Amino acid sequence: MDRKSDIIFLIFWMSFLIPIFLTDVYALHLQSWPPLAIKQVMTSYSEAMDPVFASGELWHKVCVMIELIVYPPYCLLAGHAIYHG
Repeated sequence: MDRKSDIIFLIFWMSFLIPIFLTDVYALHLQSWPPLAIKQVMTSYSEAMDPVFASGELWHKVCVMIELIVYPPYCLLAGHAIYHG
């Protein structure tokens, strides 16, 4: 981490992990995750503003699943590459 701009990129890539595991997992309609408070917020938002997100269509679940498989490892690898140069 020789350059100061590396810190910005590291924070950028690591910041993707939080929404991935909180909001994207909600779209799969799992019972145990995310926490109840986040489920309530996401349900009220999706019912009012985003009916596609709330509908639970198969194509949407497939897209979310692909995102959950691709993004976390990519973000971690990007952060590792930035941190170690």
